[in-house]
Amino acid sequence: MPMVSLGMGAGGSARMHFVMIWIAVLFALAAADARTYRNDQAGASGARRLGALEDKLAHTMHVVKELKAAELELTKEYLLLAFGSEDSSKVKSLSASTQQQVAVLVTGNDEFVAPPNSDTAAKLNELIVKELAFHSLLLSSLYVNTSSVDLLAQVVTQKEDLEDAYDKLHEQYGAYGQMNGYADPMQKAYGFHLQADAEGMAVKSLLILLDLDRSNYLTLLQQAQVRFSAMLQSLRWGDVVLQIPDLTDVCMLQALAKVSASWFELDILLLQVRSDDAIGVDLSFARSVQSASAVLRSDLHLLGVAFETNMPCNPLSSMEEALWKTGIMETNLFRSYVQKSARLFFQVISATAADLEKLLLTQTLADASAAIGNALKGSYSKKVPVPPSQALVDLLTTSFALWTSFQEDVQRAVVTGDAAVTWRVGRKSDELDAKMEEVGLGYVLAAYSADPTLRAIVWESAEQSRGLLQQLAEESLLISLRDSAVGMTGSFEAHTAKFEKLHWELLRGATNSHLVPEVPIPRTVDACTLTTMATVWADYEALKSILIQLYGSKDFLTNHKGFIASEAASPVLAQAMLAFKQGWDEFRNTDEKRLENLQIAYIYSNPNAVGSKDNLDFAPGSEYYHQVHAQYHPVYRSILYERNYYDIFMFDLEGNLIYSVYKELDYATNFAANGTGVWKDSGLGEAFRAAMANPDLINVIDWKPYGPSYGALASFLSTGIKQDGQLVGVFCTQMPPESKPVQISEMEPVLDTALASMDTAVRFYLQGNASCDTALDATSWEVMMQTYNSLDSKFKHAETEFALLAAGYSQEWLSLSAVGLEEHKSYLVIEAAKPGLVDALWEFKQAWDAYRPTNAERLLSLQIAYILLNPNPLGQKDVLDYADGPEDYHQVHRRYHPTYRTILYDRNYYDIFMFDLEGNLIYSVFKELDYATNFLADGIGEWKDSGLGEAFRAAVANPDGINIIDWKPYGPSYGALASFLSTGVRRYGELIGVFSTQLPPEFTPRNSSALLDEVLEELHATFEDFKFGSPAAKAKPPPSQAAADHLFAASDTWDTLEAQMKGPKAKEVLLDMRNKGESFKSVVLELEHEVQSLAYQQQPTILGEKMRLASETQSMLQQIQLDAVLISMGGFDSLRGSLGATSAKFEQNQVLLRDGNLYRRLAMTDVPATNSFDGLEKLTAMDSAWVALKPEVEAIAMGGETSVTTMKSFVPLADTATEAAAGVSDFFSTVTRTTTLMALEILAPMPLTGDWAAGQTFRLAARLAEGIINQDQLILPGYRLQHQIYDDKCDDSVGSDKVVSAMATIDTFVAIGGMGCDAVCRQVSSLATSMRLPFLSYECPSAAFSDLLAFPALARMGTSARSRALTVIEQLKEKYTWKHVYVVSADPAQYQVESEAYVADFQAMGVSSEYLSAPVSRWNDIRSVMATIKGQTPGLDRVIFVVGPETFYRKLICASIIEGLQKGVTWLSKGTWRNQWWQRSDLLTSAHRQWLREDVGGLQLKTVFTEFKNAWDSFRGDVEATRQDLFALYVTDLKDELLEAEGTERYHEVHAQYHPIYRRILYERGYYDIFIFDLEGNLIYSVFKETDYATNFAADGNGPWKDSGLGQAFRGALERPDNLTYVDWQPYGPSAYADAAFFSTGLRNEDGVLIGIYSIQLPPEYERSIEVLQPQCSFTAIQEAFQGSINVAGLGRPIEALYAVHLGVEMPLPKSWMSCSKLDKLLYGCPAKPSALLMDSQCRRSGPRSVDIPAAARTFIGIFQEGRPCRFPAEKP
Repeated sequence: MPMVSLGMGAGGSARMHFVMIWIAVLFALAAADARTYRNDQAGASGARRLGALEDKLAHTMHVVKELKAAELELTKEYLLLAFGSEDSSKVKSLSASTQQQVAVLVTGNDEFVAPPNSDTAAKLNELIVKELAFHSLLLSSLYVNTSSVDLLAQVVTQKEDLEDAYDKLHEQYGAYGQMNGYADPMQKAYGFHLQADAEGMAVKSLLILLDLDRSNYLTLLQQAQVRFSAMLQSLRWGDVVLQIPDLTDVCMLQALAKVSASWFELDILLLQVRSDDAIGVDLSFARSVQSASAVLRSDLHLLGVAFETNMPCNPLSSMEEALWKTGIMETNLFRSYVQKSARLFFQVISATAADLEKLLLTQTLADASAAIGNALKGSYSKKVPVPPSQALVDLLTTSFALWTSFQEDVQRAVVTGDAAVTWRVGRKSDELDAKMEEVGLGYVLAAYSADPTLRAIVWESAEQSRGLLQQLAEESLLISLRDSAVGMTGSFEAHTAKFEKLHWELLRGATNSHLVPEVPIPRTVDACTLTTMATVWADYEALKSILIQLYGSKDFLTNHKGFIASEAASPVLAQAMLAFKQGWDEFRNTDEKRLENLQIAYIYSNPNAVGSKDNLDFAPGSEYYHQVHAQYHPVYRSILYERNYYDIFMFDLEGNLIYSVYKELDYATNFAANGTGVWKDSGLGEAFRAAMANPDLINVIDWKPYGPSYGALASFLSTGIKQDGQLVGVFCTQMPPESKPVQISEMEPVLDTALASMDTAVRFYLQGNASCDTALDATSWEVMMQTYNSLDSKFKHAETEFALLAAGYSQEWLSLSAVGLEEHKSYLVIEAAKPGLVDALWEFKQAWDAYRPTNAERLLSLQIAYILLNPNPLGQKDVLDYADGPEDYHQVHRRYHPTYRTILYDRNYYDIFMFDLEGNLIYSVFKELDYATNFLADGIGEWKDSGLGEAFRAAVANPDGINIIDWKPYGPSYGALASFLSTGVRRYGELIGVFSTQLPPEFTPRNSSALLDEVLEELHATFEDFKFGSPAAKAKPPPSQAAADHLFAASDTWDTLEAQMKGPKAKEVLLDMRNKGESFKSVVLELEHEVQSLAYQQQPTILGEKMRLASETQSMLQQIQLDAVLISMGGFDSLRGSLGATSAKFEQNQVLLRDGNLYRRLAMTDVPATNSFDGLEKLTAMDSAWVALKPEVEAIAMGGETSVTTMKSFVPLADTATEAAAGVSDFFSTVTRTTTLMALEILAPMPLTGDWAAGQTFRLAARLAEGIINQDQLILPGYRLQHQIYDDKCDDSVGSDKVVSAMATIDTFVAIGGMGCDAVCRQVSSLATSMRLPFLSYECPSAAFSDLLAFPALARMGTSARSRALTVIEQLKEKYTWKHVYVVSADPAQYQVESEAYVADFQAMGVSSEYLSAPVSRWNDIRSVMATIKGQTPGLDRVIFVVGPETFYRKLICASIIEGLQKGVTWLSKGTWRNQWWQRSDLLTSAHRQWLREDVGGLQLKTVFTEFKNAWDSFRGDVEATRQDLFALYVTDLKDELLEAEGTERYHEVHAQYHPIYRRILYERGYYDIFIFDLEGNLIYSVFKETDYATNFAADGNGPWKDSGLGQAFRGALERPDNLTYVDWQPYGPSAYADAAFFSTGLRNEDGVLIGIYSIQLPPEYERSIEVLQPQCSFTAIQEAFQGSINVAGLGRPIEALYAVHLGVEMPLPKSWMSCSKLDKLLYGCPAKPSALLMDSQCRRSGPRSVDIPAAARTFIGIFQEGRPCRFPAEKP
């Protein structure tokens, strides 16, 4: 080995001694240090195996580069001293270690090459000298600072010299290697070379911060950063010029990734140094640079070792969860970019794309290149790891090569416009997708093997789902580029199936995932993710639909053109066309009349809603057109449904649209170019004319807006229809909406929406959970609450059916049903053989035919005679043996009906029927709504498609057999299950009719197995729908995480229960199931509460508590049924006690649902009272069902029999009650779905009380009409009428106040309706005019209202009787020579003006007249009036015209009796009155009596009494303490305003629940107080809480007020509980000794047992009716004195003009007219022009107008249906 010279230049002798000593020490330690160094290297890089010269040379060269880096690190540490660091130990240690390592180079060893020649030795000698000098400088100046500028400059100079020496030494080694045929590979060299560059950049940055030659070092630093990044890039991707291969070894890639990471951190600091002048001398920042560079150098060292030794690694060791995520994300991101690139390429190449698409394609290609690079090589900035296995690296490397080829093809084709590469691009896209799928699955398997808890399969499935959306769009576009999609959709369909599989697997989870069967996938339980995935599904469905439309439109058109061609050649079409043409021509004599009448028949009078008009097979009428329509319409409707056409049309040659399926407004109009048809210039007009011009072609009219289809785009195909070569018409179809060609621009936003929602879902899946604000609309909340509320009831239903199966009951009942069927089949054979049946059917048929000319008239007349006018209640119509009338039918009915009714009772049939062969039900026993209807298959009978219709047709087809129609719901029997037997009836061998029976209800089978399966399936679907969302079920996923947790807990519990219920039906299983069921119910309860709370926060108007209460009520009935069945099984006797508690709670709920609980002031749990007609009807049905069930429940609760026979009757009763409760629940749970119809609110002041209290009738009629209109949705489709009713008290000031205050509260009223009193109408009319609201009065007969200028807003159903009255009186005056007429009125302040007008009118007709008056309340004044008349007319005729209320009139007649006027007074009046009012008590008296009877007869008061009585009895241990304590608590200054007193006793809760109800009743009826007594005389409740409260009123009690009027009322009712006791006015102590009067009566429970006393304290203004006050004025006496009276009431007459009520809504009302004479007939069935209504008139009504509720309701409906209410102008005599 050449000697290394350490010679020094001149002047160096002074330091020779130091140097020689240093060298001696150095060489002495060299051997040991070399061993230490080798050990260090081995520890860092693994064991080396260096033996060959080139290996040792390469290693030596690498060490030289590392030593250079070490010198720069030393410099860096020294510079930190200048920044203020006080730790110089690092400088000293680095100096020593570096010099030791250099010494090893001198001697060489097993790993290093000693200087191989003198040149190398010289360079090493030069380096050592410079190193010694540099280190000596540093160690001798450790106290450097920022001011040591010269010193630092010297350090920098020597540092640069030393760097140069290292470079030259490295070059020398390199030169030696080249001479010996070895060159250090650049890839390996870079790993070591970059270490010095890293440290060098750190030194430069510190020098910049120290402001040493700043400008120069800024430039050098920037260049160094660029160079360093380029060198890393070369290492990463290879460099052909530098002969650096692509890096594909996973270990080296991971080492390089670490370098990239540390370089990223250092680079940021260096950029900061370059860009921020303000950093300055900051030691902390300088240390950051020092630390970052040290990390980088360490990572570079490891990289260099990896390159040098190919050391193995564990790729999984560095993988954290975040890196697994980003790795999977990036591979799928690339996959998605490939699909997007392909899609954009297809758009560009199809010549439909703009420059924007090209720009997007370029950007996407760049994004994809970056993504594949990151996925393959890793990216620190994006936190993408290097693939965690060599296999994945290899797959990605292959993918990268394929991507490069794909990219080149795309770029080349875009530039050249070469479309030929389209399919190659598509193929490569598929290959890339398949390859990346392998990568994804590899990632999942690697992650699962590393950590089974990682959710890699979830991330991959979500990411793939996102990519599949892009792929579907790409494939759809590719298919669309072909001429046809036939045979080309396989890949598209496979990928849609895959998306759907992944979607539901992500949601539901799977033991073996679809992508990687070895890896399970967990379910989704995060609420936000569930909600997002529901959106994803909806968006996917929309995308899938439009993509199919995108590629399928060409084939759609071809397919439909082929169908049109084949249909045009069909002889059936020609026959249909000719038949319709004949029917059209014969229908009316002009096209205008045909248009008008056919549109009325098939559109306006069509009972089906808009959009469903095609459901009408034919309209009623004898015209041939309807027969043709009945024959062919089902055929073409079926074609429309099968091929999804929007519509099908037939035209005659004149352009008349003589037939269409859908019946839009184009139907029956004309489309000739020169015609007058409103749609002739539309696309359909073009189609007609094109077919006329080219009848042998299929003419295509392109898509454009079409008016009759509400402006939707429409396209038409048309062709000629020929018969024997002759053109007879035009056939046309309106294309299905999905056949419309879709532009790419239409598809893109749909795709973007789907991708956006999927992006959100992916993000949530990657996070593992999410945070979101779920906002639902009112309907969604309502559906959700309804469903969750019903879970408990459904579970109990399932338990019940399981129990019935476990007990064997269901099987036994099925057997009983089968036996009963056979028994009744034999009965039918016997009956059919009887001659009497033949005679009966024959006679009924003859009588039927003779009864009326047409079947329609027979139906109407017979249903009126035997149902409507049948005096027997519903369910007992069979009691009527025959109806009145001369027709033979009634005599035949009289002859045979008792016989068949007896048969029905004897055999317990539900009904018995006889049909003629035309399908008419000519006789039935029970007279339900099927009676007299038609059952032909092609007839118009409402029930023709029912089980009875099947029975009729079966008997006609098989008349000699017994035909059995199985059990199914039957409408006329209120939806109950019904089964029918039928057979033919022959007369002399000829079939004359059909005999049928409806089997007895006790044979109704109960297939609990099927019912259990049904409810299990329903519950399973419910959980699926509401966990994951279902648009079809209107189900949304859980709206909060708490709701999700509860829902999944309930679902999991249910899964266990469901499995048990599907297993053996045994009692032991039932017991186990009941225990688990408690857990289920508990979780469901929590779920209900959570959702109800959330719903209230978002949609506080939803009646959540009422919904819950209704569902709970249904559940209670289900519980009662279940408990009864369990008790009957044995072993469950303990449940008998719970039946009573459940029943009591059920009844409390009934009351609460009806009356509400708004007193509670807890908004979320408010239950408003039920006021709607429909709601009350549902509650009444439930009440009725409970009345039937309750005795059975009580019997079981009291230990009664529970045999299988008992259960056979009990279970159906419970079913009925539960179904009724379900109806209640459904009603209250579907408010938003029934009121989402636009509400038309009508402000309705009505005289509910006052002088003329017809408002109660108005209210009922309006509610009835409102319910019918809203339910049928025929008159106002899309709208819902809502009356807001107020009591105007027949007082103008009250009425106007009500209107103003209501309008101030609600500004959405569209009209004012109601009112009957002239004064109110006059006042409100001006308000309506100012408010611009239409105004409809139900009466208000004043003639003044005919003045259109004075009352422009007023329309009325009542008519003026004034002129009519004057005309009648004038005629009577002439006939009877009246000389004088007294006009007598009530209170002159109200009636004087009107009365004086009558006086003037009478005087004008030549009759003397005078005016007398008296207030209603002043009896003596009334008597004085009659005394005056008596005194002035001795022996003369007395004619009295009365003006005032009914009470005044009655008092006036009584006064005539008292004052001794002879009978024969002619009493005159006008207007409408109560029926036979002269024989009835005053309105107020009648009202109080009626109210009292209604109260004690209703369920509410019984429940209230029971609650108060139980609470009273339990309040204290003895009754005296109860009285004293309750008196102290409730008798306060607050009186009735005290809702509840403080305390935990049950009484306060009951008081809080019911006090607001009775307080409201008190104010509404004007009572002074209301009282409830128990039978011991304790006043257990009162409203006003005076000093009588909580005292005792028994005769032998100690109550202070027992001898008062209230005491008398209590004892009177106790003695005569079924009568009304009246106690007249007398001073009453608790009311400050003011006069008080009372009504009282007994209160009985449902078993008729007296349980309490109910009493009211009458209002101060109450006055007893005159017939009570004056014994001489009995009803008989008043009637006798009233004989000869004449009352004139206007009933309307035909008029010349009618005026519309405009409702202020956009949807127009039907444009038809209705004459007032028609309205008059509708109301009263009287002639249009009656001159007067005398008491003996043939047309006298049975009661006044206001009492005829059905007629009033029909009138109301008629007004809306016809669109024009009557308005009467001034009448002319």
